[in-house]
Amino acid sequence: MPKAKELWFLVADSEHARLLHGTFTSRGSHHVDELSRIATTYQASEHQRPTRMSRPGRAGGPGHEHEEKVAHFARDVAAWLGKEIDARKVTECTVFAPSHFLGALRKEVPKALAAKLHEQEGEIVKLTPAELAAHPRIAGLLAS
Repeated sequence: MPKAKELWFLVADSEHARLLHGTFTSRGSHHVDELSRIATTYQASEHQRPTRMSRPGRAGGPGHEHEEKVAHFARDVAAWLGKEIDARKVTECTVFAPSHFLGALRKEVPKALAAKLHEQEGEIVKLTPAELAAHPRIAGLLAS
């Protein structure tokens, strides 16, 4: 029976994250399964604070709101991913996300979890498992 190589990876953006598991056998076939997902719980205009640029109780502007949304979801993903990786006994996980989300996630991930993560910039969260299995970067990681 051929030995299979496996790849654990996370695809994320500022609103969604999915944990996936890919396998590649020596016969040349790949398969990707989605095992878990999380979506943001951030509510727009819920996290307001007074600023010099606005009246008390009003948001400081869309730039601040977007940064808070990204930071909020990064905190949620860090906690969720830590639990998922521990429960599944994952030793390495590649994270595909846009650079702004990778930066926010990096700030929230504890050191023990960070040691298991390998970051790659990319916006592939909306691809299906079949599309991910055929994606050149995923296929390359599975084949190496």
